[in-house]
Amino acid sequence: MDLFCFIECAKQSRSPEVLFNLLVSCSSEQSFSQVAYGALTDAEPTRRPEYLPAAVTVNFPSAWCERYAERRYNAIDPVVRRTTMQSAPFLWDQLAHKYQLQPAKCVC
Repeated sequence: MDLFCFIECAKQSRSPEVLFNLLVSCSSEQSFSQVAYGALTDAEPTRRPEYLPAAVTVNFPSAWCERYAERRYNAIDPVVRRTTMQSAPFLWDQLAHKYQLQPAKCVC
């Protein structure tokens, strides 16, 4: 599925579950095995109750999700912390360059 087809299908979806399933399907075509779908704003999105507020839904292993939640990594996760500052989708490399992030550096 190309990007334009994904966008058209996503615009027609009426639930987070349908949109997430579409995202997982398209991501797997690009060789990604795990996907997180979240919001880029501070507004509280409609989300599935089993996930922290930063993520609408994920398909990560449950052990990973539990560890992330127990250790409250969302408080230091640069993706969670920095995405609220973005007005549009971005690549991680763009975020790292803009904020001069270094490998293995905590962005607190």
